[in-house]
Amino acid sequence: MKNPYLILLALSFFACNKNTDTKTDPVEETVSYANFSISMDTVIVESKDEIVMASVYSPYGHQISPDLSRHLYWNVREFTLEMIDLDKFELIKKTEFNREGPDGVGFALDIEMIDQEHIAFHNWDQSVISDLNGNVVERISKQEDWMKEGLKPNENFHVRFTSKDRNLMYCSISNFERLNSNILKLDLKNQKADVIELPEFDNRENFRVAYNIGGGGGLYFPLLSISKYEDKFIFWTDAFNAIYQYDPGKDSLSYHKIINTLFANEKSGEYKNDVGSNMELQAEMDRMKEEIKFSELFWDEKNKVFYRFSHFGLPDIGEEPPRYKHFMSIIDEGFQVLGEKEITNIFPNPINILFVKDGLIFSHLNVDDELGYIRIKVN
Repeated sequence: MKNPYLILLALSFFACNKNTDTKTDPVEETVSYANFSISMDTVIVESKDEIVMASVYSPYGHQISPDLSRHLYWNVREFTLEMIDLDKFELIKKTEFNREGPDGVGFALDIEMIDQEHIAFHNWDQSVISDLNGNVVERISKQEDWMKEGLKPNENFHVRFTSKDRNLMYCSISNFERLNSNILKLDLKNQKADVIELPEFDNRENFRVAYNIGGGGGLYFPLLSISKYEDKFIFWTDAFNAIYQYDPGKDSLSYHKIINTLFANEKSGEYKNDVGSNMELQAEMDRMKEEIKFSELFWDEKNKVFYRFSHFGLPDIGEEPPRYKHFMSIIDEGFQVLGEKEITNIFPNPINILFVKDGLIFSHLNVDDELGYIRIKVN
């Protein structure tokens, strides 16, 4: 592909402004998002005649390097790591990893990029730390008794963030019978486990739907995850428009409600927590599709704001494709909404944001089975 750049479209719209003919002073636009416009284009990655599986979007396997220079994709089916240059927009290499043996990384569906040169594979029994060439440098057992202090016998944990020195891990807690919305902090150096309590997220349990029979069945529940923001953490869920901010240096935790006016700020329906069949499970999930759902907060280092995307499904009409209402919010460092806009006419389906770099929001795009990105600029 000689030219990786492909202009998709350029457009603008105004947020929270009924009169789109009104001109806004250019100086005010640089300091206020009450009326904002966006422009977009696309860029296609030069695959160098390789099949790049990162073009097929998955909620698992995508990681961005801390310096925003590389996009990594873990293809668990082929056990290969794809590395894309985010400056040149070209494939750097595909590296095959081992499942077993001295450099075996296990069968993890997802990866975590710890620093510029190391990734973690979080299996159920251990976390395997490897360099980008498939050489294992450390194995961290997840079966130590001290790690589960404060957890119930039927609870396990999933690592969400690992510090660069690999001494600290922050984990979500899994419980099939009742959701645990707290965060488990593991100090590997001192072998100490602490539970960070997030009581405002306890209502996630209202949206858990489980079908359990003979050790099998299915489970649906709102996501709980962790985002790194400068030297702090944001604990967030896709069920509520609120977050916890944690400062590890001060060991301080603060709760913040984000208030939007164009859509509901939390899920609110009533659902069966436990059902008797897969059909009932699917029915409850279909109902819940019409509830609001929130993305993580994407930090824009250049403009010092967060971007958050949210959507909810509309009732099905016969055999028509699923329909959605989709929104974009711009939020300041104090978690106040600076601007919001419905973007359904631009993005009829929820978009898959990957990262923000140099003031541009990058969303995943598949163009005829080639990996691309939609680049969104907020003006």
